[in-house]
Amino acid sequence: MMPVVILTAGGGKRLGRLGEVYKKILVPVGDKSLLLHHFETFSRLGEREFIVVVPPDYEDIRTESRKFGSINIEFVVQEKRKGIGHAAAVAAQIVGDRPFTLVLGDTYYVPGNIIRALGAIKNKQADAILSVRDVKDRKTILNECTIDIDSNGIIRKIIEKPSRPLSMKKPCGIYFFSSGFFRILRRISPSPLRGEMEITDAIDEFIRKGARVVGMETLKDDINITYPEDILKANLLYLKEKGLQKYINPRSFVGKGSVIRKSVVCENCRVPRTARLFRTVLFPKSVVKGGEKITDSLVLPGFAVKLRSGNEK
Repeated sequence: MMPVVILTAGGGKRLGRLGEVYKKILVPVGDKSLLLHHFETFSRLGEREFIVVVPPDYEDIRTESRKFGSINIEFVVQEKRKGIGHAAAVAAQIVGDRPFTLVLGDTYYVPGNIIRALGAIKNKQADAILSVRDVKDRKTILNECTIDIDSNGIIRKIIEKPSRPLSMKKPCGIYFFSSGFFRILRRISPSPLRGEMEITDAIDEFIRKGARVVGMETLKDDINITYPEDILKANLLYLKEKGLQKYINPRSFVGKGSVIRKSVVCENCRVPRTARLFRTVLFPKSVVKGGEKITDSLVLPGFAVKLRSGNEK
């Protein structure tokens, strides 16, 4: 088994008002929070040790974690936000001299062949493995990062927020590292790009030091939760993968005759029989008024976020 490090200490400023109420790791996707999705994915693969990097105010994350049993969870606090690289380095005190999996907590993904990557790291076939997948939209790569990858899957370079794509393969939010990566991570200086310790800079330095870094398609799809629209996209992806038109938590009341399509109703919600929901996520404890027609929205107790409509993922 390898420890699974989940990063949850990032801010949610670009979520607007919603980010003031919900940490990104706790937003609902289908039947559970992002955090519980991560626990479920890796526990099904036999992993039982989880290290969750949290902000100083993490009691809500601890409370959510208690919903998942049969795993060992340790929390380590990132006192100040200094980037993904810094957050990962904080976990070194617990991981120690062991290979590990790193999960960006604000990413929702559909698992693919993750077990192959775990095996490759455990068997020392690679020093690092990046989950990658093909994308068609250049903007997706320009907003995140790009890799130079050869026909054998060897990554030769990685650049954060590039001016042009080096390939049309995009790294996703799951990485697998040998223990040697921490030595590189500790030496990385803040990037001039954002003044933070970038995980991509550490990976690029790892490559320059001779590490074998491989790109592997371990996920079928992924969505990074950055803006409110991404929460809807993630929930639509959940429905698509489950073959559902809607998901209604059994602890919610939904009146007979209501129309709910391409929407998710979380626990302890109330939807009257005259309501109409389309491409909408009802967060826990939300209440819909009689006769309401809600489209392309996130509904929370006390307020709703109207989203820019567009093509679903």
